[in-house]
Amino acid sequence: MSDPTGSAQPGDRRPGGPADPASPYASATSPYAPASLGASAATSNAAGRTALVLAIVALVCWLGFDVAESIAFSTGSYSRVVFQVLRAGGWVGLILALGALGAGIYALRRSGPRGAAGVATGIGLTLVALWLLSRVTTSLALYLW
Repeated sequence: MSDPTGSAQPGDRRPGGPADPASPYASATSPYAPASLGASAATSNAAGRTALVLAIVALVCWLGFDVAESIAFSTGSYSRVVFQVLRAGGWVGLILALGALGAGIYALRRSGPRGAAGVATGIGLTLVALWLLSRVTTSLALYLW
């Protein structure tokens, strides 16, 4: 307990007060926890999160137009209008992928956590490489045909 003057005795521990240095349970924090665990959002990498969102939108767009093209081609409803819409969607996917790649590289060069920026850069680079690969193989097939 405490004496009438309000000073704390050696075993008296109040919540929120200083820890007793003689206690084996003095430190409530883990030495393995990252320093940014309880930090404010100002120490995070907002550019990395933006790049990740852009990369996910690019991936969903890419997959959506790829599935739509496969369905249109397999059902025989591959008209000129459908072809133009899907072609425009491919260009939109490429622009989004290039944006994700650029934003991811920008976010990787900034200070702070780089996990989201790395994932965004990888998704963007993969989508750009797939776009280039499909164009090269199509051109090569038309050349050899």
